[in-house]
Amino acid sequence: MRGGVPGSEEAPGRARRRTTERLLRWSVPLVSVLVAIASQVLVPRFLQLGLSEGEYVAYIAVTSVGAYVGLGEGGVLVSLLRELSALHGAGDRAGFAAEVRRSRRFLVFAALAGGVIASCFMGSALGAAARAWPGAHEPRFMLATVACIAATMLELFLGSYHTALLFSTGRLVLGQLVGVAVSLVPVTALVTLLAVRRDLTLALYGSALASATVALLRGAHAGRVLAVESFGVEAVAPRTRLFDVVGSGVALKLAEVLQTAAYPHLLTVLAAPLVAAAIPARTLANAARLVTGRFVDVLQVHVTRGLAGPSDVREKARRQYGIVAPFLTSIHVVEVAGIAALAPTVFELWLPQHAASVRSFLPGLLAEQALLAACLPTSILLMATGHLKLLGLVRIVGVPVGLGLLPLLLPLAGHAALGLSLAASALPYFFAGLWSELVPLHTTAPPRREVALRYAVAALAAASCAGYERWPLVTVMVVGGAGATTLAWAGPRSIAMLKSA
Repeated sequence: MRGGVPGSEEAPGRARRRTTERLLRWSVPLVSVLVAIASQVLVPRFLQLGLSEGEYVAYIAVTSVGAYVGLGEGGVLVSLLRELSALHGAGDRAGFAAEVRRSRRFLVFAALAGGVIASCFMGSALGAAARAWPGAHEPRFMLATVACIAATMLELFLGSYHTALLFSTGRLVLGQLVGVAVSLVPVTALVTLLAVRRDLTLALYGSALASATVALLRGAHAGRVLAVESFGVEAVAPRTRLFDVVGSGVALKLAEVLQTAAYPHLLTVLAAPLVAAAIPARTLANAARLVTGRFVDVLQVHVTRGLAGPSDVREKARRQYGIVAPFLTSIHVVEVAGIAALAPTVFELWLPQHAASVRSFLPGLLAEQALLAACLPTSILLMATGHLKLLGLVRIVGVPVGLGLLPLLLPLAGHAALGLSLAASALPYFFAGLWSELVPLHTTAPPRREVALRYAVAALAAASCAGYERWPLVTVMVVGGAGATTLAWAGPRSIAMLKSA
């Protein structure tokens, strides 16, 4: 028998398990990034190869209408997720069980309301689709649109319920893996049916069926999770009025849905010939936020749960935000530089007939992403500290600015209008994020010098994007240099933090 402290032989094994758990927790977002790239970048490429431009416009019209279903939720999911995370993090199981049951009832109503809202926009979208592609006149295409809306409603109810339960109870890895499946399964069905049958309407039916099936499976698993978490617990009245919860997230959700639905919808109605170039250009530019967005989603819940715990856990959560925010900003800026460098080659191969048009979209689209690089991490702080109303107000101020500018700029700026309007929509978010961290609304704000550096780097990157159309190499060098400089400082600290989280 070897000497030593009893049980010491198990310590290396426990250490390895902890290391594996940490790697899984923080590496899964990167897997979801790869899936998002496949679904948001490669799939549109496949669609444009396999569909005519008219069919592609019809597809964009249908998907934009489906996105309006999200308005029925009213932003409550973000608010409910914060409430559930705080209750579970504080160990209040009775309050958690009560909040879950109320959330389930509300999400049923939200799904029905979302279907009604989407139906209001259906006529306009189907009209735009029919003008672009004769096949959209057929009743079966209209029914396919209805099927897509119904599947989205089911996903809003059961999918949102499942997401809230997984993330709020700390099942972060499983929640992210489910998110990967939710992104991948409907897209796989769509692409497979298009490849086999070359029938857009049939492919839409297949995508809707796949999405609905995944939603039902998620609902069944959500029931099992709730049974485990509420076993032996008698629910009490929720501690926060539903009115207050709704008020926190409604503007945030409205801004999110208008970004994903209203911009493509407006383009299909006002400038259908631009859709074939504008949507891929925006898709490529949005790839800059894929890594940042995935980590923000996870860290919002992680920090919220931490700030609801005991004092040592709260202090750890504060330090983690201060370390990770500049890291995420620098990663985002480096991604913007990479996209700016690759875009000309990508579109020469992807859409050679629209390559010149895409070049005029990109300055504004890249500038939008550079501005978001600084303020996206701020949403972690605002959610964790209960300032969702402020975040929602800022986002909803910015989106109408961009939507209002788009029809005004189309006759004046032509192809550049989409990029300019989206860049303008990011400005309120940028300045409000800077103000909220420099004028502390909370005790968790990082040092002001670090905040100023983050926002200065993002502002420099955005300003340099304005000259991208004429001097693309200069833009790439300035943006890449700014991002790499801050990454060299923020990266080692963040890696050390993630290893010990």
